[in-house]
Amino acid sequence: MFMYIQKITFRLILFVCILSFHTVGYANNGIPTFNISVPRTTINVGEPLVGQLEFHFKEPQLSNKNEIVKQINAEHDLYLSIEKEEAAIYQNRFAYQTKLNLQDEAGLDYKGTFIIWYDPFGNKVFFDKPGEYVVRIGLAKELLSKPVKITVKSENKKAMKALSVFKDLNDYLFLFVGVDAYPEKRAGMLERLKQVNKLSEGTMLEKWSAARLGVECYNDIKYEKEKDESEIDEIHEYLKKGIELPDDFPVREEALYDLGIIEAKKGNKKRAESLWDELLKKYPKGKFAKTVIEIRKQREAK
Repeated sequence: MFMYIQKITFRLILFVCILSFHTVGYANNGIPTFNISVPRTTINVGEPLVGQLEFHFKEPQLSNKNEIVKQINAEHDLYLSIEKEEAAIYQNRFAYQTKLNLQDEAGLDYKGTFIIWYDPFGNKVFFDKPGEYVVRIGLAKELLSKPVKITVKSENKKAMKALSVFKDLNDYLFLFVGVDAYPEKRAGMLERLKQVNKLSEGTMLEKWSAARLGVECYNDIKYEKEKDESEIDEIHEYLKKGIELPDDFPVREEALYDLGIIEAKKGNKKRAESLWDELLKKYPKGKFAKTVIEIRKQREAK
């Protein structure tokens, strides 16, 4: 744990250095305007806040090599501010790999989904108490979006009790984004997430953990020639529960894609195509939409 915090501290220093570089670049090319839209501004204790963040630059963000800069990486470029009842509870770099994708050919408009849930520095979920919160995101403490007011309500204690199964921040990060850096811990993290899923029945956490389990378990076996049918059935159930998440959850896109593949392998072709149609409609700029389009083109070419 201490070594991890040391790594985080080092990365934070690195982020500050990168920020100073980017601030110069943005100053030369014009400061962008920011906009945050949050579909659900009322959440329960322990739940994540999910929304869309948009940047509009006055000048194209193009490299000196005439290549389009296709993404803004939140770990390097974004700053997060959270206040509760006018007191700052977090003002720091955005510590997760949220990416804003380029939305046009000119290099002006960037847009992407952000999800705010876990504070790795404080080793806790951000919205752990009911009350009124204010969230802002930008390039620096002085360059932030307009405030978004969030109401956090109390819920039954089931979800928070389920989260107590987690041993350390890697378990939280596994649910949040998946973790590939610690393969020796993967089996344990999966088992604890399965416990969380069982203990959180009827909550948003159940659907979120199911989506993560379905995606991660399928990633573990999808290249195996001989697949255990009982394992496929278990993954199938996780993914079916996972796509009940609200559309704004990033993991839902991959859950839709994987569920479509499994439905097709089970012979449910119409169901598979329906799932992929939904994916193309709701996540048209996502990487899985591109894959679906390519698969369908290859089918037509045969």
